[in-house]
Order: sequence, then structure tokens, then C-alpha cells
Amino acid sequence: MRVKLSTSHIRNLLRWLDCRRGRPRPGLRIPFRGRRKILQTLIRQVSRASEREEVFYLDEADIDLNPRIGPCYMRRGRQMVVWTPGKNEKRYVARALNARTGCVIHIFSGAKNSMLFIELLEKLKTAYRRAKKLHLILDNYIIHKSRQTQTWLRQFRKRIVLHFLPPYSPEHNVIERLWKQMHDHVTRNHQHPTMKDLMGAIEQFLRGVQPFPGTQVSTLNMAA
Repeated sequence: MRVKLSTSHIRNLLRWLDCRRGRPRPGLRIPFRGRRKILQTLIRQVSRASEREEVFYLDEADIDLNPRIGPCYMRRGRQMVVWTPGKNEKRYVARALNARTGCVIHIFSGAKNSMLFIELLEKLKTAYRRAKKLHLILDNYIIHKSRQTQTWLRQFRKRIVLHFLPPYSPEHNVIERLWKQMHDHVTRNHQHPTMKDLMGAIEQFLRGVQPFPGTQVSTLNMAA
């Protein structure tokens, strides 16, 4: 016996099951020995964060004058037009998110290189001069391990400790949520005609987002 279901019935069934139509994100399944152990260590480090031993999530992001095009609300029958300057300009931002307090420290630069990372560490070191140690959770991007970075770190090796995430683990870096919010609220479909205007909007966003929520989180159950 064949049963025919109407389109509206299927739609109501999907709504009842709390299903939505969306685009999946790509994932990369690469075996990495000791992945779970590394994540457990980082979670313990975050849980022990204090004024004497602060823990930060670090990362960098690209800022483009050409806006990112993404979904938004618009009147039915009318398609929104996002005007672009045509010739793109780029800036880069490096940020450190305090895992204990949710405070964000950031710097901007015209280049995404080792000096961008080092300048952020200098600013962190100054802002948290009373802390005995600064623990930094970050990915394996080349500027975090470059010769220039390693040379600078040698003089502070007792105070600044780098904790590298397993490869391809952006979901375990809480600051990625901050990037998403920045793109959702500022850079997506933006109408800023100049880079100066765009950077001002990002500065305003960063002032309003602190303390950033969700910094005391556990990602152990997401470990492979």
C-alpha cells in the first residue's frame, strides 16, 4: 500500500522535529595522537585561571573593505544591494580573550605577520603586569611559531607560555565565537565607504561586546 504525503504535511513534520534547511560546514577528520589529552590539559588550565595565572584565547582575523555578502532580512520582492568599493583594502586584527573575565585586548595592523603577534603579546604583558604567568591558547599558524616569535619569547619564557591546540580544532578556541559575532554584526553586508569607517565600527563593537559571554566553557565532549 502506497502512502502519499503532501508537501505541507512534510513541512509541518520537519517543523515538529525542529529541523531546518541549512548549509553544513566542512569538517576535516585527521587522526592526531594525543588530541583528547591536549584538550583535557587545556580545559584544566582554563579552570585554574586566576589573577596570578591568566589564560587567554588568541587568534587573528582578516578585515576586508569589500563586504562579506550574507543572508539578511529584506522586504519581500526586493533584493538588497550591497555596494562595494570595487578595489579592496585589507587590515588584520589580533585579539586575546581572557578566559576568566571575558575581557578582550586587540591590535590592528596592515600585515598579518610575526610582528602583529608580538605586538599583541607586548600589549598583553603590559596590561597584565601583575600576573605571574600568561597562558595563551592558540592554533598552529606559522606566525605563532616563527623564528622571530621564538627569539622574542625567549626573554619571557618563564612568564609567557604557549599552549597549541591540536591541528584543525577551531571549535575549541572560544575566540572563534567572537569572530563570528563580529562578522555577523559588522563586516557582513556592511555599507562603510572607507576602511577608517569600518575600523571605527569594529572598535565600537569590541567595546560593546565586553565582557564576552561563554568564556568559561568545556569542550571535552567535543574531543575526537
